[in-house]
Amino acid sequence: MNRIFAHTDLRGGDDYNIHRISCLSSSCYKVTRAEVSMPSLEICEDRMAKKILVADDNPLIRKMLCRIFEAHEDYDLCAEAENGEEAIALSIKHRPDLVILDLEMPVMNGIDAAGAIKQVLPGVPIILFTQYADIAMGRAFTNLPVDRVVSKNEGLSLLGHIRSLLSA
Repeated sequence: MNRIFAHTDLRGGDDYNIHRISCLSSSCYKVTRAEVSMPSLEICEDRMAKKILVADDNPLIRKMLCRIFEAHEDYDLCAEAENGEEAIALSIKHRPDLVILDLEMPVMNGIDAAGAIKQVLPGVPIILFTQYADIAMGRAFTNLPVDRVVSKNEGLSLLGHIRSLLSA
């Protein structure tokens, strides 16, 4: 087991370690809470804009999503990631209100990243935003660690899915 990332979030006082575990078919990841505690800082809970983290290896998709969120003052793009590992690290750091993940990304795919993010932030909704939505909603992909699967071909519906998940 190789430790690939450690981060301390001063706001929550939690230190998380992400470990790479050898699996038969691919790399698996385990998120553990470290024993060290840090002094906590107050978090401003009354802010209006909801923080959204986007992880996609395509910079054009990230830019398009950024423009969507800039046009709506209810949402704030708090971070962008190019791969699943980066998405986990930025989720721990920024504590977003919602995470949007691509399925196919280098280093770590969106499903594995979603599972690790749900271990650390179980209440945060995750949208799998993918061109393979029909496959991801198939029988072989039951019990995904995501709250919604949205096709990139239907990107205009993404904002409606975000609204419904954040209002729940």
